[in-house]
Amino acid sequence: GQQNFYELDNFGQLNASIIHTFFHKKLTISLHARDILRTMETKFKLDQGGIETYGSRYSDNQRFGINIRYNYGVKAKEERKGMPGFEQVQ
Repeated sequence: GQQNFYELDNFGQLNASIIHTFFHKKLTISLHARDILRTMETKFKLDQGGIETYGSRYSDNQRFGINIRYNYGVKAKEERKGMPGFEQVQ
């Protein structure tokens, strides 16, 4: 039978994020970068049935983003303690 041989070289990507808060943690700014060095190029070698193939494949994963979040300070409803109309026994 035929032997299939598929070999990949080293590949990977460099990701980074920076998150900073301002105004007593009310404003949060996040910067995100993915595949900064554009290194998601995968080189490969395929040997199948005596036919050798070499090549490379690039995955476009390069992304940059910014996220701005502001907390206006709206408070959630207080939890109700006990059943209405009944006193709590301690």
